[in-house]
Amino acid sequence: MGPRPGSHQSDRWKKLLGYHTCWGSKDVNQRGQDLLEFLTSSGLDILNRGTKPTFVTRNRQEVIDITISNSWSSHLVTNWRVSSEVSMSDHRHILFNLETGTVPVEREYRNPKLTVWSTYKDILSRNVGPPVRPHTIPQIESSVKNLTKAVVHAYEQSCPVRKVRSRHSVPWWNPELLTLRKKARALFNRAMRTRTNADWDLYKEAQRQFKSCIKRSKRDAWKEFCEIIEDLAAASRIHKVLKKDQDCRINDLRLPDGTYTCTDRETLELLLRSQAEKSGTRTLMLSCHTGSSGSQMGPKHLRVLGPVSGACVLGWNLVSPLGKHASVFQAEVFAISACVSENLKRGYSNQHIQICTDSQAALHALKSPRITSQVVLECTNSLAALGQRNKVRLVWVPGHSGVAGNEEATC
Repeated sequence: MGPRPGSHQSDRWKKLLGYHTCWGSKDVNQRGQDLLEFLTSSGLDILNRGTKPTFVTRNRQEVIDITISNSWSSHLVTNWRVSSEVSMSDHRHILFNLETGTVPVEREYRNPKLTVWSTYKDILSRNVGPPVRPHTIPQIESSVKNLTKAVVHAYEQSCPVRKVRSRHSVPWWNPELLTLRKKARALFNRAMRTRTNADWDLYKEAQRQFKSCIKRSKRDAWKEFCEIIEDLAAASRIHKVLKKDQDCRINDLRLPDGTYTCTDRETLELLLRSQAEKSGTRTLMLSCHTGSSGSQMGPKHLRVLGPVSGACVLGWNLVSPLGKHASVFQAEVFAISACVSENLKRGYSNQHIQICTDSQAALHALKSPRITSQVVLECTNSLAALGQRNKVRLVWVPGHSGVAGNEEATC
């Protein structure tokens, strides 16, 4: 609702808003003059065309909304106009076309289910003559080419071409909304002609009903969509939700070192690690396990279903659940990494620290110049940080050999 003409509030509104005939206003005020000078000095163009009001109430019809652009893109905007469609506010919709120079391509397709098979057989029988036995390679190739051409021609003639609709359907739009919109539009046009308070009241009531019906329709459509999703399997449910947005993808995430993930795999691993830190559970990606003899076993054969612990001779131990899908190799490397992290937290310096493990596979991976596992990389970085202020040794010991810490870790 706008202020009444001649009122104190109306004068205050005029001082706040900028009016100028350059964008269709009826008069010019100081704020409008200042705005025009700023736009001119900044190299910005005004795209408004005509004097059709952009702000309409029962007491005021003014052009107070302007569209601006730089000089480079102003020539791309065509057909600027104020829409006559009823909006949900006192401001009218502003429409324009953006000419990008690209030509829209109409996509066409054929649905095999709509093929008229009687027509297909009739055309194919006419185009394919009696069979002739080929005796040479060129004859075979010619027969194949002719048969393929006949099959494709018969299919194209018997299956209608359909065009892909570029417009997406609005699930919450219904005939009731269409009727209310027509009613509001008619009452708005009537109020603009008569300028009477009674007609404006009728228009405002129709506008209120239209808004209320839109909210209710959107809520009901979302509720119906959620109920359909609940009836699907878990995997299909996620797929159906994501399919609604074709551009939906995981963006690059920032790593702790300040860099960003480059691949989807790195992004997913970072999300898993972040979630595990919040929940207190460490979830690891699977990799092959290399035994002491050098033999390898696939990750599907190796699981750690309980907690894994790393212990040292200082008299404390660590227990960390890794989840149901961690491999033995990952558990062994993580035990070393957890012990190193605990030493870093305690701030030891100038100490001789010896870490014992019965996993030759873990030691081999940690000393390898090529690292392909995120768990191994984290452990290597932790060892390097601990080794800057201490003397650290990794020692292999046989399992169940009486070494303190190793016995506790395997209990």
